[in-house]
Amino acid sequence: MQAEMAEAHQAVAFQFTITPEGMDLQLSYQALHQIYRSGLRSWKKRISRMQNRVIKGVYPASPSSWLFVVIAILATMYMRSDPSMGLIAKIQQHLPLSLHVSLSSQGQTMLSALVFSTLLWLSVILALRFCLKLLLSYHRWMFEKHGRTSTTTKVWVTLLRLLSGRKPLLYSYQTSLPHLPVPTIKDTLSRYLESVQPLLTGPGFERMTGLANQFESSLGNRLQRYLKLKALWATNYVSDWWEEYIYLRSRGPIMVNSNYYGMDFLYVTPTSVQAARAGNTITALLLYRRKVNREELKPSRVPGTVIPLCAAQCERMFNTTRTPGIETDVLQHWQDSEFVAVYHRGRFFRLWVYQAGRLLSPREIQSQVQRILDDPSPPQPGEEKLGALTAGDRVPWSEVRKRHFCAGVNRRSLDVIERAAFFVTLDEEDQGMRGDDPAGNLDRYAKSLLHGKCYDRWFDKSFSIIVYKNGKNGLNAEHSWADAPTVAHLWEYTLATDAFQLGYTEDGPLLLWDIPSEVQAQVSSSLAVAQQLADDVDCHVFPFRDFGKGRIKKLRISPDAFIQLSLQLAYYRVSEAYDRVSEAYDRVTEAYDGVSEAYDGVSEAYDGMSEAYDGVSEAYDRVSEAYDGLSEAYDGVSEAYDGMSEAYDGVSEAYDGVSEAYDGVSEAYDGVSEAYDGVSEAYDGVSEAYYRVSEAYHRVSEAYHRVSEAYHRVSEAYHRVSEAYHRDRGGFCLTYEASMTRLFREGRTETVRSCSNESCDFVKALAGGEEEEHCRQLFRRAAEKHQNLYRLAMTGDGIDRHLFCLYVVSKYLGVDSPFLKEVLSEPWRLSTSQTPLQQMELFDLKNNPEFISLGGGFGPVADDGYGVSYIIVGEDMINFHVSSKHSCSGTDSHRFGQQISRAFKDILALLSSPDGKAAMPGSPPQPHTKKAL
Repeated sequence: MQAEMAEAHQAVAFQFTITPEGMDLQLSYQALHQIYRSGLRSWKKRISRMQNRVIKGVYPASPSSWLFVVIAILATMYMRSDPSMGLIAKIQQHLPLSLHVSLSSQGQTMLSALVFSTLLWLSVILALRFCLKLLLSYHRWMFEKHGRTSTTTKVWVTLLRLLSGRKPLLYSYQTSLPHLPVPTIKDTLSRYLESVQPLLTGPGFERMTGLANQFESSLGNRLQRYLKLKALWATNYVSDWWEEYIYLRSRGPIMVNSNYYGMDFLYVTPTSVQAARAGNTITALLLYRRKVNREELKPSRVPGTVIPLCAAQCERMFNTTRTPGIETDVLQHWQDSEFVAVYHRGRFFRLWVYQAGRLLSPREIQSQVQRILDDPSPPQPGEEKLGALTAGDRVPWSEVRKRHFCAGVNRRSLDVIERAAFFVTLDEEDQGMRGDDPAGNLDRYAKSLLHGKCYDRWFDKSFSIIVYKNGKNGLNAEHSWADAPTVAHLWEYTLATDAFQLGYTEDGPLLLWDIPSEVQAQVSSSLAVAQQLADDVDCHVFPFRDFGKGRIKKLRISPDAFIQLSLQLAYYRVSEAYDRVSEAYDRVTEAYDGVSEAYDGVSEAYDGMSEAYDGVSEAYDRVSEAYDGLSEAYDGVSEAYDGMSEAYDGVSEAYDGVSEAYDGVSEAYDGVSEAYDGVSEAYDGVSEAYYRVSEAYHRVSEAYHRVSEAYHRVSEAYHRVSEAYHRDRGGFCLTYEASMTRLFREGRTETVRSCSNESCDFVKALAGGEEEEHCRQLFRRAAEKHQNLYRLAMTGDGIDRHLFCLYVVSKYLGVDSPFLKEVLSEPWRLSTSQTPLQQMELFDLKNNPEFISLGGGFGPVADDGYGVSYIIVGEDMINFHVSSKHSCSGTDSHRFGQQISRAFKDILALLSSPDGKAAMPGSPPQPHTKKAL
């Protein structure tokens, strides 16, 4: 590789040997030339930075305006007028004595005029900058109804255009941006209570109100004073604490939990050649870095206006790494880097992208990437899964880094990765919306970008680029240094430059490691933690094509408000399913209880019949025994009668006695016969009772079997309902929508609590089947409420960052607040974010509709919640990224995605019905002056 050769030559730019004849000096002129070119590039960058500092320092004026002021002052003096009102003469009097001796009187006057002109010029610059800061501190325009712009706002727009008319550099507005204001305790607590009212029951809300009032009257004001003190000397009272305590102090894995991803074009892959796509992507990113370094990028602005946004997050975009620590991580940033780090098939490479100060062409970089792809060398021991250290818990990674990566070959190789401009993974898989299962492949594409194999990304880098075998690419970004819109701006430029400017044709040295077994064991442990986290993520990506912002704006509705209310409806419908399941659960439980009672009753009857059957059986046995005894007695008497009859014939004398005996025996015989008849009758009764008991026994047995079958059916239904009961969550939830605060210097984000009283009223009315007219009114009221919440968040009057900073102050002071502790422990079960498409001029979607970006997404914030990212593409499409966790039976990303699509269609149908075409009374009219801002 050419860049490798350059490095080798630089290492031996000159050699010398000492001999008895003298010193033999050998120079490599090619190497010296390359060193000269590299040094020249470095000096050019220094000069460019100095020049930019001067231009930024005098903005909104220009350096050439100094000359204009000087000429104006000298011309006025030439006209025999003193514009300084005597100040030039006073300056002349205070010139050093040496100048009085060396300069003539005219020369002293000229020098004094130059000093006065310079001071006047600097004063004007400070005044202009102060005026610009005052103008940028005005935010009432955001709260005015569209089409009803006040005179004050019109004057403000004119003045702002005049002061920002000169072409600014990327950071020109930084010193003119206002500082983030600290809201009052009373306002913040009032908005907080309003935001949680729809989520709490009556007693719960009363309890929270009591905690808030107690906090306001006691600890709150004390914490507020400290916070205002910080706001006086800090550029931004939130950003440094937010970066440290929310991101850098987190000790869990940053993969999934913090990092986020960006996707390639949805329908188009510019080339299927992996090396070529990597060459173009790397080149486009480095061209963007050049623009950032030279400050040639236009400052980001509020869409459709001239109002600038803070660009401070661009400063650490490249050459930045998050290094692990025991208690907190540290962001390290280097001024420049001439190489990128590359991972392929278990090996790490350094890829040089500059040669002698010149950025290599895409095809030169492609050639080097191809050599990496063709390199057959196997990974060194412990090298293949080394990246898992950045995916696992932070403390083990910090300990291993201190023990095994602070010196020697490991330190040098780790330096290459950490000091690289960015990280590149050449993935061996194919990804994208392709094949027989495009929707499923799209979900797998998202998971691959979010976590990959857990060891083939370097999650600590500011961002990593992934280039797949089939030419698809994507991005994984670390979150602490910047928010998603900054990275999205970079990625838009990269995709557009790759596809529309660089084009394609048809056609790094390996890092060394010494990985001991202890480190390999920790790699395996970190990989296990990361793999468990990655396997738990449920991602679903889908483009919604039925309609987009064009159709929504025709209804005079903010697209963002429409989407957020749709998300509330979708989440509630999951809750509605939960309620239906709960009702079914109650009904089945009731039936189960009824069947159980019937079962108990039949069991008692069965036991009673069994006892009666046993009693009748015993009586039957006793009667049978008596019958047998009487039968034997009857037989005996009959024999005696026969014997007596014979004796009667033989013994006439005893006839009378025998006759008497016969009569007695006959009477006994008649008694025995009667007893026999009674016993027979009793036998028939017992037999009849026996049959009746037997029939009852069979009927009870049949009822018993039927009840048993019903019992099993109810039990199965009970388990099914229980499973559904635990699968679907219920009620509304605390909803996070990210809003920017970049109208202020070093601003980052603020939370919009999208679940409001108004949104809940609308959702319940629509779900309850109330009249359409009423639902439309509630919808517009909820949309306006959401817009107002968004405006408050953007202008520094949000809730959560203020409460967060008060909590940090309380920890510094060593005091506990039950109110703040409870507020900051509330789970965000629905976390949402819009990825704006900021550089529409780079994409001609009308002529090239296939070049549609999918945007990006992130993991769920709560274990039992959803993460939803969306990007509005053009006029007719909105892309969604939904994430949740498999381990929670109550969440399902695909089911929630289906509910989002259904909610979109239902709300559009509601607003598009004949009575809903016109704006509701009191609703804001169609905007028509936004571009004037």
